[in-house]
Amino acid sequence: MIALIRLLLLSNLFVLAACTEDIDFDRNDRTVDVRLDNAEMISLGVLQSTLLAHTYLPLFDFLDASELPDRVIAQGDGSYLLNCVVSGTVLYTASRAAGEQHQAGDRVQAEFDLCDNGNGTIYDGSYSASYRGVSGLNKHFVMIDTDSCLAAIQERISGLETLIEVSGDEVFFTRNGADMRVTVNNLVSASEGAAAVYELVEEYLVPKGVNAIVVNRRTNLPAAAVTSIDGDDLYSLVDNLAVTENCQAYERRLAMTYASLSIERGGMVLVIDGSVNVKQNSLDSKVLESAIDSSTYSVRVTQGRSENTYNLKGFTLAQTLDPETGVYSISLDGSISSSVFGGLLELQNDSQRQIIGRLQNDFPHSGLVRLLGQNDEQIALVFNGQNIAVQVDFDGDNNGDLRSDIDQVINTTWAELIARDFQQSSN
Repeated sequence: MIALIRLLLLSNLFVLAACTEDIDFDRNDRTVDVRLDNAEMISLGVLQSTLLAHTYLPLFDFLDASELPDRVIAQGDGSYLLNCVVSGTVLYTASRAAGEQHQAGDRVQAEFDLCDNGNGTIYDGSYSASYRGVSGLNKHFVMIDTDSCLAAIQERISGLETLIEVSGDEVFFTRNGADMRVTVNNLVSASEGAAAVYELVEEYLVPKGVNAIVVNRRTNLPAAAVTSIDGDDLYSLVDNLAVTENCQAYERRLAMTYASLSIERGGMVLVIDGSVNVKQNSLDSKVLESAIDSSTYSVRVTQGRSENTYNLKGFTLAQTLDPETGVYSISLDGSISSSVFGGLLELQNDSQRQIIGRLQNDFPHSGLVRLLGQNDEQIALVFNGQNIAVQVDFDGDNNGDLRSDIDQVINTTWAELIARDFQQSSN
């Protein structure tokens, strides 16, 4: 399903730790000593295990059968086989067919067997998910029509007494004493700088205490019109309060397990293991907001002869992805610990400067993320095209103004950082 995907991983801790370490993940227990000679190494480890691992890997690509790739072959048992372009396979399994109403207990699974699609990436490992709950009017995760939405509202509202079906350009609700007046109007004229002019088509009076649904079935709509977006409108009137219903909205909550889910790309192998709690919601069945909520799992990064394992706890990340353009935005926040860093860091996102990039590119081209060490020492990573400014504060707040003071800026590039061509070593 083509969708804008927003990964909103709600304000929790983000902690990476070597798997043999026993570390208190208190956000105030920052222990990393930031220095000029380790700033680039720290930056590389954080970016590989957080930003790159979570943008490169298909963590949320398949949560229901409507998101199956086009070339899958149904196996007749609820599973679907994809033969990858060059070699390898992916086996998808869903307990419900695309468009069916979902509920708690439904399951999905994706098993990658060295899938090589010829684009420089190889996927392996698997993930599975079990639905913990679904809410909202659209439990199908595809666009639903007016009648399906009406049935969902009727199921939700207890004590429904009145159904009003009308056809007009606009429906207005106004108080009439203790009752509610419903007026249906057609637009007569509208011009820039002038108030729109309507003519009354019909009106109804809903007495106080009467629960009602109003369905406005618009006329002269294009064939592709979608209910609640650019098509029909539905309203509920409960306890004398009128609400415009969003027929395409939903939220789903899943327990997901990643089993050595990996990607080989750009000379790196990134592997995620562990269980996470996931939330995903949409207001229009296009824009998806997804959350990994207070979860603990591990990331392994292999590059050349270097292999490091990080443990994540309470991982916090927010991502918006438009598959049609490939543009994404990301924010990171939380804590990260590893023997690579010699202690614990805190990640801090700047809400005004989210990380932005394109999927067709290996790295983001703009944004800012801060890595906080001991005694208010910090590294600020500023992305600008292919360049990265590593702003280093190695002695913390040295003038008492409770603000970081940049001591030196290391100018590098994504290519140099990934290649471990650390610029500070030559300064």
